[in-house]
Amino acid sequence: MTKKRKARRNHVFVFRHCVRSTEDVTSSVGTNRSTDPSDYISAELPEWGVPQMFCTSRGLRIMQSTGQFLAKLLIKENEMSSDDDDERNNRPGRKIRVRFVSDVVIRDADTAFSMIRGFLDVGGAELFDIDLRYDEQLFNPLMARKIQSGLRGTNNAYNETKYFCEKRYTSEILRSEVEERLATLPRPFGEIADNLKFLQRITGVGRAGPFASMNPNEIKIDDNGNIVGMVNVLALFSQMLFYARVSRTSPTFVPNATVASIYHMLQWADWLQAVQYMDNSRALTDVAPFAHSIIEALRANHMHEESKVTATIFVGHDSDIARLASVFGVRWDLSKPYHTNRNHSSAGKYAPAPPGSTMQFVHDVPSGKVELAFRYPFLLLDSGKVFWKPDLQSTPMNLLPLSSGKRGDEKTSNEEEMGRIGHSIIEPYPGTGGGGIDRLENRVLAILSQYDGASECYDRAALLTSW
Repeated sequence: MTKKRKARRNHVFVFRHCVRSTEDVTSSVGTNRSTDPSDYISAELPEWGVPQMFCTSRGLRIMQSTGQFLAKLLIKENEMSSDDDDERNNRPGRKIRVRFVSDVVIRDADTAFSMIRGFLDVGGAELFDIDLRYDEQLFNPLMARKIQSGLRGTNNAYNETKYFCEKRYTSEILRSEVEERLATLPRPFGEIADNLKFLQRITGVGRAGPFASMNPNEIKIDDNGNIVGMVNVLALFSQMLFYARVSRTSPTFVPNATVASIYHMLQWADWLQAVQYMDNSRALTDVAPFAHSIIEALRANHMHEESKVTATIFVGHDSDIARLASVFGVRWDLSKPYHTNRNHSSAGKYAPAPPGSTMQFVHDVPSGKVELAFRYPFLLLDSGKVFWKPDLQSTPMNLLPLSSGKRGDEKTSNEEEMGRIGHSIIEPYPGTGGGGIDRLENRVLAILSQYDGASECYDRAALLTSW
């Protein structure tokens, strides 16, 4: 009987999808304000060539190149993990098991397909064992679903609304948490009004009139914990400028916008995500099953027994990455030309996730260590050149200390943070036999315990997991 071989290096990646077109509506701008983006500027909106919120053609090419990069990285690790037994049996490297898990949104599925094409560009079935599945419930556990109960076609049949996870928090609790985050999270340089004034200077005044007349600095929070105000217009147009420039839409959208100004305004989209999708009960309950899936994928008990290198690649959204940053208690900085590390008061407070970026977790099985890194592409260089064959840059996901103090404490943990070596490391528990995986899971459980209902959602995922 052949002895089962555990993989030496189990990778988990959580990718944000491709560069996409923007939506045709400006949401959460307030009452009696237009929801049509074209009403706010005189410039023509970008000609995307695809429907709203779809991957652009260049965005798909970038993700195919990202797949190639990832394939080469895994092949290199696989070659390094070969041992004497492999060489004696003329097996210099075993097949790499790669599992894609995508949200059901079209841009996520298209991103996964493009990355798979990139893998196949580098090596076929002789190198990779690849599969893809869609998991709406994993990415949306708080979404209501109609489930058929009773016998179909009988009087006892009825539709019952079911939730994978139960909402234990109230709208009052959620509003309070978001208000606290709004009050304590540093903002990018400049007031919202100043940034909108600059935006209108380069795009022109639209039918809705000047931003200055719209109470631009006002921010409200609705019952769902969402930010309401003109900051949403600023975030939308910052993304529109960035995505259009990377996608090389023709004609060029707002050609007088400099690369530096685009990156500066883009910080407001990162800030908005950090306020709405981090450190609150909705975010932590919503992400609990996802965190469990990552832990189980790192253990890789479900993976091919002969593989020495495995990879589970989740494809979702920047909001997913923001929530995961909360549940794992990590933050990171991006280097120039991104602006997130330029304002010392905001460095390490957000979880910026450009299109095509990824959280990376690696379980080194022999040592028991878990490595944490954030990888991201340089999509638009200072020169204005679009760099669409990305070698993903690496920066540590810095571990925040676990304490009984106020949530959101940003001090660095000397115990676990291993410095800027491209990744952070979680060591196994000394002298207990517990690996870094156990320590990582205990971090997650400690953070979830601060939010009513989040731990129960994690436990439910553990009972019903498909891993």
